Amino acid sequence: MNEDERFKISRAMMQFTWLVWLLSVFFLFMIFMNFIIAVIGDSYNAVIEFKVAHDYKQRIMMIYEREASFSDKDFDNQIYFPNVLIVRKKKENKESKNNFQNVINNVKILFKTHLGPITDTIASKTKE
Repeated sequence: MNEDERFKISRAMMQFTWLVWLLSVFFLFMIFMNFIIAVIGDSYNAVIEFKVAHDYKQRIMMIYEREASFSDKDFDNQIYFPNVLIVRKKKENKESKNNFQNVINNVKILFKTHLGPITDTIASKTKE
């Protein structure tokens, strides 16, 4: 018997090997894609959860930048700082009530931790 004939693989065995390899690659691909979709979904939810708080933070930063360029005379201007402030409350659904309250709590925490020095500076400039 020739040595080369001992290591030859039958055609059926070769096809079976390819079939097993293709199935394993397919299932690994499906598992990996499922994992990627789950991670992206979690990241999206985290971003959406703090979107409103981030928007308020950006607005506050823009207001601070604008008021930092004011002179002392501008702080007395009635157009910039009227005596009456009109505030409207957002109409809420029963379903979004808890979610909106969570967003408000996140904004309050953001104010206390990151924006305290900024609001103190604005308050001191308005008092002068």
